[in-house]
This record gives sequence, C-alpha cells and structure tokens, in this order.
Amino acid sequence: MLEVMQEEELAEMRAAQREFEQKRNAELAETQRMEAAEKRRFEEKERRKAQEKARLEQEKKTKEKLAARTFAKSFLSNLQPAVFSKLQDQGYFYDVVEREVEADFMPWLINQMQGEIDKKRNVRSLVDDLIRAALKKSLQARRDAFARC
Repeated sequence: MLEVMQEEELAEMRAAQREFEQKRNAELAETQRMEAAEKRRFEEKERRKAQEKARLEQEKKTKEKLAARTFAKSFLSNLQPAVFSKLQDQGYFYDVVEREVEADFMPWLINQMQGEIDKKRNVRSLVDDLIRAALKKSLQARRDAFARC
C-alpha cells in the first residue's frame, strides 16, 4: 500500500509536473509572442522614425534647391538684359541697313554733296567775276562818259 501510495504520489507529481510544464510552456509561448509583438512595434517605430527623418531631409533639400533656383533666376534675370545691352553698345548687335547706311551711303552722299558744293562755289565765283567785270566795265564806261562831258 505504501508502494501504491508512492506510485500514486509519483503519478500526481508527474501530472503536476506535466501541468506545470504545460503552464510554463504556455507562459513562455505567451511571453515570446508578446516579445515578438513588442519587437515588431519597436521595429515599426524605428522604421517610421527613419521615414520621417528621410522625409525631413528631402524637404530640406527641396527648400534649398528652391531657394537656389529663386536666387539664380533673380540674378540671371538682371544679368541677361545687362549683357545684351553691353554687347549692343559694343557693336555686336546692329541693324544691317543702318550699318550699311552709315558705312557706305553716308560717306558717298557727303562726297557727292561736297562735289556739288564745290561746283556751286566755282559757279558763284565765276558769276561774281563776271559781275565784277561787268561792273568795272560799266564803271569805266561811266567814267569815260563823264570825262567826255
């Protein structure tokens, strides 16, 4: 009977041990499940932090690019008219007709006009000489006529 009681006690202990092992395994599984869930939450949190950091960095780069573009556009908008104006003042851009008039036609016209003016001077000089000669002749004729009287 003692043996039977010992066997029963051993069987109860084994059953209690199995029950303890089952509870411990269930608790261990629950702990592992909770740790895995916590790990997933932590990893998700870290991933979101990294995403937010990357988004902020991208936003910063975009703002810097926009500021640089705005500055360059402002700088170049004033630069282009100044450059074109300077190039035009230096003669790189010109009106072909105007350049031809200034370089060819005007010198030719001035030479032609100078020739015409010289001709008119010569004609006036000749006319003046003729008038002087006529006046001298007329004056001489009057003097001669006055001297006869």
